[in-house]
Amino acid sequence: MNLVLIDSKNLVFRAHYVHRFLLSKGRCTSVLFGVLKMLAATASRMPDTAFVFVWDGKGKTWRHELSKGEYKGHRQGVNEEMAPAFPQMDILRKVLDDAGFRQFDFDNLECDDLIGILATVVIEKDLFEKVIIYSTDKDFYQLVTDNVGVMRGYDKDKIEQVSFAQEVQEETGLDQEDWVKVKALTGEVTDNIPKIAAGLGPKTAMKMIQAGLDPSLPEFKKNKWVVRQRFQTLATQWGKIRQNYELSRIVRAAGDEHLPAPVCEKVIAMVQGLTTESFLRDPKKLSDDSFSAFTDFIMDYEMQELWQQRFVLWKLP
Repeated sequence: MNLVLIDSKNLVFRAHYVHRFLLSKGRCTSVLFGVLKMLAATASRMPDTAFVFVWDGKGKTWRHELSKGEYKGHRQGVNEEMAPAFPQMDILRKVLDDAGFRQFDFDNLECDDLIGILATVVIEKDLFEKVIIYSTDKDFYQLVTDNVGVMRGYDKDKIEQVSFAQEVQEETGLDQEDWVKVKALTGEVTDNIPKIAAGLGPKTAMKMIQAGLDPSLPEFKKNKWVVRQRFQTLATQWGKIRQNYELSRIVRAAGDEHLPAPVCEKVIAMVQGLTTESFLRDPKKLSDDSFSAFTDFIMDYEMQELWQQRFVLWKLP
């Protein structure tokens, strides 16, 4: 059996954008319909697969502390187009919980880091054969191995479209461990991680890394002499490059040094108790009454397209 870890907020925003004009009784249903439609469609293509939802925790994270508040600090409020998505999140989470789907989140911990920790632990403990991260965010490419892949969507002509280590290397020309190094040089506008130089994009960064430059090194002088000579203009910016590297690196260990002690304690306790059943739907919630309530929800929100698929959704492991 395989496990799919869903980058929930990423999926919510995708669902809303695609279905943003859907209404039921004056209520926007973009997220509710879009997420459940994705779940049913993907489940029908990937049998014997468990799906769990991973969310951002409340509050600031270690990245805010490291960047002195700059990380994602440019995001001001909610724009008008995306506003209808937010009220639907609590409704979606309740529906998923009532249907027994597992959901993971911790205060002061980003979804990316929690996915990194869960994916690592699942494979280490051999709880599932493979872990698939469902997200359009290429940052997750840094986590890929032969057993951990990224699914950025699916092609209607393929059973599944999952990139594991080999596929990512073929697509990007980068090994898994080099992905963060590229981000260290290029920055990330959406997360307010600064660029190192104007015009320095992924292709140029890849060439620099292939030439031997290593942003993972704590000091510029740790690079080889020939590399230092070629890229000596970066010496004065190495502090910024190193910070970009750390901000872009997804946490994989529950005891990672970046995590605040209270977060570490909670995550370590969670990890120690994980079993395969921790990711499977809660059997206590899979009653006939629960299925009737789930059906009533679909009817109430007039999601006729999901009517026939309600059985597919309910039979998920």
